[in-house]
Amino acid sequence: MTVQISGVLVDPLNVVSANTEIRVTAKSTYGSGGLGGLASMVGSTSTDAEGAYDFTIMEGTHEIEVFITDTYVVSGTITLDGDTPSPLTLNTLIDSYSV
Repeated sequence: MTVQISGVLVDPLNVVSANTEIRVTAKSTYGSGGLGGLASMVGSTSTDAEGAYDFTIMEGTHEIEVFITDTYVVSGTITLDGDTPSPLTLNTLIDSYSV
């Protein structure tokens, strides 16, 4: 199962973060053999000129980072399973599914 993550990325001052990279690192994923599979696999996407993003994440535990001022800042480590609703925004994902 995958979860769709979409929305508009804003900074703590509610300013849109255009053309900003979002990186997801799989810490563990669920598959037919249980945990495993894609540990340490890294994927990234970038927001568009309006700060919009749209991507999917597999079930499992993942670290979410955002590239700000020439460095990656860890936004949270989250766990998704078969009961996780879809779609979600990054804020909801980090606020509700952090470990």
